[in-house]
Amino acid sequence: MGESANKLERKVMAGELIIAEGSMGTEFYIIKEGEFEIYKTSVDKKIIPLTKIGPGEFFGEAALFEAKKRSASVRALKAGILLVINKDTLQQIIKQSPDFAMKIIDGLVNKIFTLNQKYSDALKKLYSGI
Repeated sequence: MGESANKLERKVMAGELIIAEGSMGTEFYIIKEGEFEIYKTSVDKKIIPLTKIGPGEFFGEAALFEAKKRSASVRALKAGILLVINKDTLQQIIKQSPDFAMKIIDGLVNKIFTLNQKYSDALKKLYSGI
């Protein structure tokens, strides 16, 4: 992505809210540096941690494919740098770098696999009486 990547970078501070659950989004984020937490907020305003992610991982990608509200919040646990990608930028990058497109596809497949595994584990616990 080279020189244009600097224009896409966003520096964030520890504790900074990147995505608010329920908000609309038009961008997704690739983590260049830092550690981030994806979480949901319960009805009584308690934080329910879902996962922690770091460099090379990404979040918010559904915003580029669906006009739906964000399903979870994301905050920086440590200061970091994000690459901020909107739909037009993503299309340009994919045309210029098919390898980048494959990394995104690999990441999406990995997320689907992980979610399926967590769902399967939760069902096993539920039906085994644990």
